[in-house]
This record gives sequence, C-alpha cells and structure tokens, in this order.
Amino acid sequence: MLLTKLNKGALMQAQDLRAAINILKVIVNNKARQPILCNAHFNQGRLIATDLDSWVFVDMPGFALKDEINTTINAVQLEKALKGAKNDIILAQDGHDIKVVSEGFKVTLNGLPSEDYPQSPTLKITNSLTLDSEKFLAAITRLTYSTIKEDYSSL
Repeated sequence: MLLTKLNKGALMQAQDLRAAINILKVIVNNKARQPILCNAHFNQGRLIATDLDSWVFVDMPGFALKDEINTTINAVQLEKALKGAKNDIILAQDGHDIKVVSEGFKVTLNGLPSEDYPQSPTLKITNSLTLDSEKFLAAITRLTYSTIKEDYSSL
C-alpha cells in the first residue's frame, strides 16, 4: 500500500482531488489581482480558494490524516500533476512543498507558507450540500453567461 512507503501523508483518490479542483476553478484564475489568489490552500481537511470577494471551501472526501497538510499550492500546477496519477494517491507535505505520490509516479510541487494565504472567514455550517463538480461548474458558467448577456443587452 502507498501509505506505508511514506511515514505520513493524506491518502485519497485522484478523482476526488480532481473533482475538488474543478470546483475551485470557479474562483481560481491565472490572471488574479494578486498572485497568491492563483493558489489553492489546504487546511484542516479542506481545499480552499478565494478571489477576496467569494470563497470556496471543498471538504476532501476520503482524506485520511487530513490534518497533516497545511500549505498553499498553485492550483494549475496541482491539476497538471494529477494527470499522471493513478487511482490512490498520497499527498505529503515537506516544508511548504507537497509531494504527490501514486503507483509509479511521484512529483513535488513548490508550496507557499499557509500564513501568506488570506485569512478565511469562520463559517458555522448547519446544513451542507453535496454537488457534482461538473454540474456545478456548468451551472455557474451558464449563470455567468446569462449575466454578461443581460448586462450588454441594455447598451
């Protein structure tokens, strides 16, 4: 098993992490106002992204040893790194960096200190909702298109 090859890390399915990144794409942008906003932040078993106006928190399903990871990683680089990953992956933190390990595959991504990422608001969640990442992204895209079309139609 992969977890026995590393002393510590978060064991999860590559497809679950890919789905989380797809949700974050709504917020994460390569042309952000501040470079730090091009990143995703791992903290307390969540993957977090913001554009400072909106926040997206994605609870990571199947995250074992999730408190082990607390760092900030470029979301695009993480997505590219996952293309070579198989089913089970381990995310292991090494300083600020993240190691992505899968069968026959290992890559290290440069990370940033978690203190550099904007402080997230504290949320009290009384109800939760699980959404399919592709359907959610499609709905946001349709809403954005509809809003843009509405704004320009009055000109």
